[in-house]
Parts: sequence; structure tokens; C-alpha cells
Amino acid sequence: MVPSHRNAGTVIAMLLHLVAAPFAVKAADGVTDPMGYTEVALAGNSDSYLFVPFKRTPALVTSVAEVGANGQYDEGEPFVDTDGDGVRDASESYTDTSNVLTLPEGVVLPQNQFVYLQGTQPNTYYVSFKSGSRAGIFCPVVANGVNTVVVDTMGYDLSAMTGQIAIEVVPYHTLGTVFPNGQGIHPSASHSASARPTSVLLPNHTVAGENLAFDQVFYYYSGSEPGWRKSGVPDVVANDTVLPPDSFFIVRHNNPSGTTLVFSGDVHVAKFATPLNTLAANVNQDNFVAAPIPVEMRLRDLNLIESGAFVPSSSHSLAVRQDMLLVWHNASLGFNRAATVSYYYFGGSSGAGPGWRKAGVPLVLADNDVVMSSSRVFVIRKKATPAPSSSLWDVTPPYLPLETP
Repeated sequence: MVPSHRNAGTVIAMLLHLVAAPFAVKAADGVTDPMGYTEVALAGNSDSYLFVPFKRTPALVTSVAEVGANGQYDEGEPFVDTDGDGVRDASESYTDTSNVLTLPEGVVLPQNQFVYLQGTQPNTYYVSFKSGSRAGIFCPVVANGVNTVVVDTMGYDLSAMTGQIAIEVVPYHTLGTVFPNGQGIHPSASHSASARPTSVLLPNHTVAGENLAFDQVFYYYSGSEPGWRKSGVPDVVANDTVLPPDSFFIVRHNNPSGTTLVFSGDVHVAKFATPLNTLAANVNQDNFVAAPIPVEMRLRDLNLIESGAFVPSSSHSLAVRQDMLLVWHNASLGFNRAATVSYYYFGGSSGAGPGWRKAGVPLVLADNDVVMSSSRVFVIRKKATPAPSSSLWDVTPPYLPLETP
């Protein structure tokens, strides 16, 4: 995805200037990330596949003095669900993880400043780790004290982190921030699904399998008490629904008229990481992934092979192919359409040697093919594993210098 032509050069110049300076680790030092914007055309009578290329402005930028546990159950910690209701009860045992980030002396926060409260505090926050051995990962905030931030570790072992740890506390983008007052789409005057001119579809990341439906459907209601609604729940305003930074969504126009959507925000100027999973034994798994990077990304830029998150194929044969990368391009039109093109990484030495290949074109290297942009998103289809598994994909924006050993 690229900034508008009018500010692309300015943004990159600012980025190069910023990365030449030491990383800011204090909230009050006045250093901020550059900002950018881009306009995206959404076709009528079609699905448009999109991700948010910018982050919201951090509420806090600081270092971490200590990582530890707090001796109590926090949201996201593993527990023994003896009654099977999905909620941790007082009698159920749990694992007290190292999920408490103690901030430097002098950083003072209002209690639970970063905790969502419907109607009062509309933001949900995450911690983005900017440096240290876990640089790139992000974890949702579940609570904060006057000098601590408590996170859902998402399965990461934060106790093993080494090096100076710098973090940002960032509010998630939401339906209300990406489409404020229904901008960029066609509002609905009715709650009826048949009369809905635009829907926004979000994927469900908890379902095992491939070719999965986007089963969370939202629309902007323009009638009494206007705002976003979830299909089937018309009485609840859903403006605060989170749009994660590591995933994409669909805007479906059931209307011949197209629209223009404007994305804006802070440019991400650090490594970004997210897990690629298989959720059930012996089942291929589609991962609906993205990275908040506002420039075109080619296969060679993604670091999928180098990070160990993507399994190469030893043969061009479809029968023994391992992980796949499937691209949806918005130049193609229609609803519920199949991927425009798919790729695999050939790890052998025959022909053109190791490198990315487009399915059906085994003799031509495809390393330079663009797979993420303002008009392209991709799915990583992980090959089935004997047991559920997870690997971490990390990527550095191409406008930043590569790390040196």
C-alpha cells in the first residue's frame, strides 16, 4: 500500500531521517512517528479486500524496567475450565504468567486508563514491543496500574525477553475510527439485510480449516441513533469493534456506486510480528494476515522464509506442496471470489533454483511480485501438521534499514 502520490516522497524522507536517530523510549521526549494517508477506491457491486496501513497515535511511549507476574488471574491467562463455560471461575486453577510490565520510575498513569469501558472510554489498547528480543510482537492491554501495564501475553513467554525493552501503548483502529460516521461506505437506512448497500466483513481467526467464510458482518445504520451495528444485533452500537493490525477485512458494496476510503495515521517504523497457526491436527489452516506497512510489499520483502514461518516445498508437484500464499487483487471484481493468484516457495536447486514461484509457472522466479498493497491482500495457508502449531512471522518495513547481526 502506498501513500498518495503527493506525499509519498515526503513520508519516505521523514522515515529515513527518523530511523537515523536513536529510538525514543520516553513519553515526554517529543519524538513522534511521521504521519501519512492514502486513498483507496472501492468498486460497486463487489468485494474489496483491505487492511489498515497506519497505526493510531500511541498514548504512551516508554521503556520497561521489569517484567513479572502479579499473583492474580488476568484476562488471557491459561486456566482449567472445569465447567466448560469458557469463563474462569474463582475455584478454577490458572497459570500466573509474566504479563506485568513495570514502567520506569517517574511514569505515572491513571488507574486503568487503558481499559475499555463502553460509553465512557471507547479505546481498546495493545502494547507494541519496539525493541528487545521480542521486538515486533503486540499484546492486548487488559489492565494498568499507576506504574504498570498488564497484557494478555497471547502465548508469548515475556519472561524470556532480553535487551532493552521499549514499548508503545497504542489504541486499536475500530470501525468507528476507520469509517467515522459511515464515511467511505454506503450507510443503511434499515436494519434489513436485503436492503443493506454496504457491509463490512471480518474473519473469524478461531475456526480451523481453509476457504473460511468471513462470518462477522457489520453495517452502518443511518437511522435513529446512527452508528455501526453487527448483523443480527441491531440494538447495540458497535463503533468500538476492533480491527486488528495483523489482519484484513472485506468491504462489500451491494450497490453499483463505488466509494473512496481514506486511511490516515502514524507510519509504523519498526519490525512487526504475528503468529501463523494451524488450529487443528491434520487440517490445513488459512491465516488472514497483514502488516501495517503503507508501501507495496513484494514476496522478497516479506521475510517469510528467513523467519522460519513459511515451509518451503521441495518439489513443484501440487501433491507434495507445503505452505501456500494466496493473493486477492481488487482489480478483479465480484463477491466471494477465489484468490487471484497463489504462490509457493521452491526450496530445491533445479531450474532457476530456490525462490518464490507462481502456481502453474514453476520455471520463473516470482520474488519481485507485489502481494500486498492498497489493492492486494494475502492469506497464508499453512500445511496441516500432526498437532496444532504456531510459528512467528516477523517483517521489517522496506523503508527501514535491515538489522545487522
